[in-house]
Amino acid sequence: MWVVEYMDYQCPSCALSSKVLDAYLKKYPSSLYLQVRFHPLTQHPHGLESAIYSECATRQNKFWAFHRLLFENQNEWKDLPDVTEKLHGYARLAGLNLKKLDVCIANPHTKEKVLEENADSLTVGVASTPTFFINGKMIVGPKPLAEELKLISPDFTFDFPKVENNAH
Repeated sequence: MWVVEYMDYQCPSCALSSKVLDAYLKKYPSSLYLQVRFHPLTQHPHGLESAIYSECATRQNKFWAFHRLLFENQNEWKDLPDVTEKLHGYARLAGLNLKKLDVCIANPHTKEKVLEENADSLTVGVASTPTFFINGKMIVGPKPLAEELKLISPDFTFDFPKVENNAH
């Protein structure tokens, strides 16, 4: 199965979708090919910066380690005014060469690559994150993702965390 995910690292629903995909891959380890694409949203002030760091992690073959650290620790950094120090810390934990990372971040082509992916996402109809294309079918959000994966693999289940309704 081919899955393309458009996501933003500061998006809480993207972090939840990452858990859904991890659970699926744990149960069916070689059942899908996942391609992650960047779609940093303007309402997330750290979306672009975190995507640039992730692109640099990709260039050092450390994408998955860095990707997981960002989502696993999202609540620690998503509301900070400046996340550069945190992102560098996650890069170190993921095993990146920090000198190469700094060169990559300073390279304007890295940002251009992320912005190109974002522009591409708009051409295929992505309006929010997370958006998935599973074998070409558009799926938006973590619950529809889990439902689609269950249709493909009927014994797949994912227990969503209980969320309190704090609506005003």
